[in-house]
Amino acid sequence: MTNPIKNHLFGTVLLLSSLQFGFAQSQSDLLTFVFGPPLLPVWDMSGTYQVTNRMQGPKFAPTLVVFHDLELVVDAKGKITGGTPTMVGYVGDDYIGGDYKVSGNVSGGGTKTQVKFTVKFKGNGIVAGVSSNFKINATYNLTVLPGTLQMGGKTTGNANFSSLGNGDLKSDATILPLPPGADGGWKALVQLVGFKNQLAGSAQVLVDSTPTNSAHILNTKVSGNWPKNSAVAKTKLSGTGNSTGTKVTLEFVPLYGQTNVAKVDGKVLGQKVKNY
Repeated sequence: MTNPIKNHLFGTVLLLSSLQFGFAQSQSDLLTFVFGPPLLPVWDMSGTYQVTNRMQGPKFAPTLVVFHDLELVVDAKGKITGGTPTMVGYVGDDYIGGDYKVSGNVSGGGTKTQVKFTVKFKGNGIVAGVSSNFKINATYNLTVLPGTLQMGGKTTGNANFSSLGNGDLKSDATILPLPPGADGGWKALVQLVGFKNQLAGSAQVLVDSTPTNSAHILNTKVSGNWPKNSAVAKTKLSGTGNSTGTKVTLEFVPLYGQTNVAKVDGKVLGQKVKNY
C-alpha cells in the first residue's frame, strides 16, 4: 500500500520552490539547510596571517621573530598546509626570507575545535649585522575562541642561526584572529530526486570564509531513503574528488511552514558536527 503522507511530502519537495527546511527558506528548487554557532559551527581558518613569536636563548636577548604573510590552507579532511612556497620574516628589525612548509590538522568540533600546525622556515639574511643561514621551527597548539573569532593557545619551537647560535620559541598566550568572513556559519544546498522509498542527488556544502575562497565549496553526492510510515527523510552527503572527507547525515521533515531538522551528524573540514 502506498503511503499518502509520504507521497504528499515528496510531491511538495518536487513542486514547491519556496519551502522551509532546517533553519532557512529556500528560494529555488534546492533544499537549503543553514547552520552555525553556537550549536553547529564549522570554522574555516584558511587565510594569511602575521604571526609574532618570542625568541630567547643564551646568546639572544628576548627578541621578536615575525612570520609575515604566512598562508594556511585547510582541505576537506581538515589537513593544514602552506599555500605559497616562500615567506619573509623579521628577527627584531632585520629582514629574512626563505622557503617554508606547513603541516597540521584541525580536529574536534564546536566549542572544542583544535588547530595544530607546525611551520618550518629556512633561508638566510642579515641578523644583528651578520649574514646567517637560519632554520626556524614553530608548533602551534590552538583552540578556536568563538566569542572573539580568534584562535588562542601555546607556541613551542626553536631557531638556529648559523653565525649566531640557537634560541627557543615559547608562548602560552598566542592569539591569531580568524580570517575575515570566518564566522562559523555553513550551509548545505541539496537537490534530490526519488524513486519509491529511495532518495538520491547531489549537494554543495559551503563554509563561510573569504568570499573568493572556492576551496570550501564542497561537492557531495547524496543518498538516502524515506522509511516506511515515516515523515522523516534520511539522507547522507558524501564528498567527492577534492571534497572527499566531507560526511554529513541530515534527517528532516519537509513540511511547508515548519523548521524541523531532526538530526545532523558528520564531519566538515575535519570538524565534528552533531546536534544530539
